[in-house]
Amino acid sequence: MIYYYISKIHRSLIKPEKLDAKTIAIGNFSFGGTGKTPFTIFLANKLKQRYNVIVLSRGYKRKNKHVQLIRDKDIDVSLVGDEPYLIHLKTGLKVLVYKDRFLASKIGIELFKPHILLFDDALQYWRIDFDKKILIINYNELRGWKVFPFGKYREPITEIKRVDFIVINFKFSEFFEISEFYGKPAVSIRYKIINPYNFKDVVAFCGIADSRSFKNIVSKTFNLIYFKEFPDHHYYKESDLKPLRKFNLPIITTLKDFVKIENKENIYYLDIDLQVYDSQRILSML
Repeated sequence: MIYYYISKIHRSLIKPEKLDAKTIAIGNFSFGGTGKTPFTIFLANKLKQRYNVIVLSRGYKRKNKHVQLIRDKDIDVSLVGDEPYLIHLKTGLKVLVYKDRFLASKIGIELFKPHILLFDDALQYWRIDFDKKILIINYNELRGWKVFPFGKYREPITEIKRVDFIVINFKFSEFFEISEFYGKPAVSIRYKIINPYNFKDVVAFCGIADSRSFKNIVSKTFNLIYFKEFPDHHYYKESDLKPLRKFNLPIITTLKDFVKIENKENIYYLDIDLQVYDSQRILSML
């Protein structure tokens, strides 16, 4: 609980400000992967059909700390971060990357006059008074909600009161409708593989927060001979992949990892589509 109370003190010292554009913050309360970036991509693709949208991201663990603008694919992933690059790759939208998202927002508004600023992983960013806050929760982690250091949550479940909408992520499992959670409107989502391959035996690796989920779906799709786990946001060297190449089998990974590999020979990624139980409900709420 110490982490939570320090966060509350930090929050109380900052007066959030409204911006000259509509703002939507997407985030989670837990440490680890809940699907913030896939949902950001989904929502961005929906909103861009009617509005001028730009996306803002911190660019966690990137190798450059300056403000970066992603406007085309021809950019070094390590300078901007894997998740911001992935958002641009899947949406075609401009992505501003900077730790100070308030300053990045000001730059974005001045340069591009957007209708909507969409913030990836921003529920613990206190300087902006967001118009809408969307919380992503992993369905498999709903039981035993405990705050760090006793569990993997940054905040107690009572803090749901400060968000506007809940997204329950079933990941690769079957999902069912959830229309309300702790008094807040909610919707269910899941992942579906959209580029299955006809391989039999494979080896696989990933460097994502929820590596277990990826390993499970690879095991269900192929005969998984060997699996190697790397830290989240890992930037790959050829030496990292040598143990996998020795098998002389197709190597399966995620798109997030694939974009950070220089030598892509015999490496394939499982791409996903995000399915929403009632996508129109999300848009109507916004």
